[in-house]
Amino acid sequence: MKTLSNKLIIYDDACPLCKAYTNGFVNIGWLLPQHRIGFSQASKELLDSIDLDRARHEMPLYDTVTKQTLYGKEALFFILGEEIPMLKPVFTLRPFRFFITILYQIIT
Repeated sequence: MKTLSNKLIIYDDACPLCKAYTNGFVNIGWLLPQHRIGFSQASKELLDSIDLDRARHEMPLYDTVTKQTLYGKEALFFILGEEIPMLKPVFTLRPFRFFITILYQIIT
C-alpha cells in the first residue's frame, strides 16, 4: 500500500479514539509515523495553517504541498479512497454520506 506522503493528520492526542484510529492508519502503512501529529506536538505554523475552530470537531488532514486541508469525514474519505479506490464511488452516494455525517457527529 502506498502512503500519503504529502499529508499530515493532526489528531487530538487527548482522545483515545482519535489516537487509536490514526495509529491504525500508521500500523497498516497508510500514513508514515511522522505524518501523524498530535495537537500538543504540532508547530505554531501548522496550527496557523488550519481552522482550529473546525478542527475541534473534525480531524484535519493537511496537504504540505497544496496547503489545503480536508476535515472530518472528507479527510477520512480521502484516505480510504486513496488506499481502497473501489470505495470512491460509494463516498459520492447521498444516502451513504448522510449516514456517515450523522455517525461522525455522534462520535465526535
